[in-house]
Amino acid sequence: KTSSPFAVNLNTGVVTVNNSTLLDYETIHSYTVTIRVSDGIHSADGVFTINLNNLNDNSPVVTDATFAIDENSANSTAVGTVVATDADGTLNSLTYSITSGNTNNAFAINSATGAITINKTEEINFEVTPVFNLTVTASDGTLSGNANVRINLNDVVETGIDDNKSFSIKVYPNPAVDMVSVSLDHLSTGSYTIEVLSIIGNKVYQREVNTPFEIQIIDLTGFAEGIYFVKAYNKQFSFTERLVIH
Repeated sequence: KTSSPFAVNLNTGVVTVNNSTLLDYETIHSYTVTIRVSDGIHSADGVFTINLNNLNDNSPVVTDATFAIDENSANSTAVGTVVATDADGTLNSLTYSITSGNTNNAFAINSATGAITINKTEEINFEVTPVFNLTVTASDGTLSGNANVRINLNDVVETGIDDNKSFSIKVYPNPAVDMVSVSLDHLSTGSYTIEVLSIIGNKVYQREVNTPFEIQIIDLTGFAEGIYFVKAYNKQFSFTERLVIH
């Protein structure tokens, strides 16, 4: 019967696998079987234990996570820990790595524990990258699993040109519906780039500006309602302003 994991040869007594799909160490570790031998008149029973070997046949499962950290936090500051499980238990140890989204190696991950820390404080800048979307991989040496890890940077008031408002970005109206205006106060020369980023950090709009003294109008037709970030930058500055679209 296919519902039985094992079969016995009636002539030789050799036990073989009858249904391999039932042999799953994670479900049952061992089977106790009774084999009866008969000469047609008399019979005797023998009880046998068949132990299953634990094989590496399950991929690690890694849990998606969202963390938040203040911009400009120091190197080695803890961000959060990625959690992974493996149905094969302790058969193999797991190794963690960041496999995408780690711009300029801004973050580091402990390969044994999954703990994420800041690796380059100069990259933890809300005005440049308000959101990081990382892919973290956990591997057991043969099989692996991935998780999406989002790290939101908290905007921190900083001493400098952006705080004294002598030079800053204006985004209006805000909230906006079908259009939004962008201007940079007190910038009369030089070019810069305007980008609009989604709440998860995806770039949905970009424009190169060569007339910095002019107000830039962005057509919002086709933009979904929600929260965005308007970013203006060049080699000398970078400003980001939150935008709500209704």
